[in-house]
Amino acid sequence: MKTYLAMAVLAFASAAASADVLPLFSTGTSVSAGQDSNWSFTQGLGTGSYSAAYVVTPGSYPLNGAWSNDTPASSWIAPQASYANGQSDGMYTTYTYQTTFTIGAGESAASARVSGAWQADNIGIQITLNGHPVTVSSLPGANGGAGFQSWSAFAIDSGFQQGVNTLQFTVLNTFTNAANSGNPSGLRVQFDSATVSPVPEPESYALLGLGLVGLVLARRSRRGASV
Repeated sequence: MKTYLAMAVLAFASAAASADVLPLFSTGTSVSAGQDSNWSFTQGLGTGSYSAAYVVTPGSYPLNGAWSNDTPASSWIAPQASYANGQSDGMYTTYTYQTTFTIGAGESAASARVSGAWQADNIGIQITLNGHPVTVSSLPGANGGAGFQSWSAFAIDSGFQQGVNTLQFTVLNTFTNAANSGNPSGLRVQFDSATVSPVPEPESYALLGLGLVGLVLARRSRRGASV
């Protein structure tokens, strides 16, 4: 019976220890016709209609030293593909960028964990998951620094749900001059980890239960023999 118990514990532990990778994509890593197929944006705090976000054209403003450099791990996205000729987005306007991902029926939403870092032009306002604010220790540019040059870390360990999940990053675009020229809004998000654990199969629970019952019976048997 000890063999059954050992098998049950191993089966259950194996199911609990294994983890699936959530289908989350860092900004600028899935490009189709200049647009990021996994990210969209809207003006405001996330309640408007969404349009596909553009991957900003490299090699010209603001990707010529103003913003941090793109890497294969993540790139900048924005409402427009190019700002090389002084194009601007709205002055003193918030933009919400969002992506969605699915937690399957065979996965435990309570076990999901996501971590990474983000940058924003000009200031990061908030992160929300399924409409609920995520608590973070710092926001890009919030303390007077350049939000488009340094990373602000985030970690999410609650608020996930079965099925489709919506993750949003809201930024505030300020201004550069009276004419508001060359004033882009942008976002860069890089995920470091995004995991979820599968729900153990019913057979694992049954095997664990069988092992525990066997252990109880074995102990009773030993007690009876010692009387």
